[in-house]
Amino acid sequence: NAISLEDRGLNEINRWLSKVGVPGHEAILFDGCGLSRKNSVSPHALNTVMKYMAGPSVAGPYLALLRGGEEAGYKYKTGTMDTVR
Repeated sequence: NAISLEDRGLNEINRWLSKVGVPGHEAILFDGCGLSRKNSVSPHALNTVMKYMAGPSVAGPYLALLRGGEEAGYKYKTGTMDTVR
């Protein structure tokens, strides 16, 4: 019984989330793209990932991707979907 590529990817994402401190019940993923309405990620889980990505000095390279050049502040994509948890 071979495990599908998608399931292997989801397993790896869940292992990484656990490694950075996200409790398993706070990030429930059914697909790799994040569009399944069955996906559920708590605000605490998102905050934990962002804190990890920022690094101990809150100057991690990930934050540079969100900065809009020389100007102050961050730029990032937002959006909405109906009936999303």
